[in-house]
Amino acid sequence: MDEALIAETISITGHGGDEIEAYLARPLGQDSFGGVVVIHHMPGYDTSTKEITRKFAAHGYAALMPNLYFRDAPGASPDDAAATARAQGGVPDERLVGDVAGAAAHLRALDGSNGKAGVRPSWPRAACNSRRPSTATAPSWSGTRRRVCR
Repeated sequence: MDEALIAETISITGHGGDEIEAYLARPLGQDSFGGVVVIHHMPGYDTSTKEITRKFAAHGYAALMPNLYFRDAPGASPDDAAATARAQGGVPDERLVGDVAGAAAHLRALDGSNGKAGVRPSWPRAACNSRRPSTATAPSWSGTRRRVCR
């Protein structure tokens, strides 16, 4: 593990062509790397989830966490943004999928990208941010799929 990395808040193109806030961490001094889209947990785009994003970079991946609540409460604290999103019933499925696809496209376009990008919820219940229960499954660390929402 090489902890030489750069981490910063950037703007990416998300669902519907909207510019949204995202947190990017990537390794330094590495010729080629894969990408990981980190989906934040229900409490939101916070310090602990940014640490998870940096941890992927320390292990040699470019990691990008889109702020899924950016449209709901721009500039709000993670707690307030999560409360606003919850009050609205969560993040609409099509918006979540579009924002994650935008993040993956951004990762693939980075200089040094090997063109591969995967998706990792920061916590398996992060998939519960979606409104539709049928989308509420997430890979566990072992790579199997399991139901995580009730």
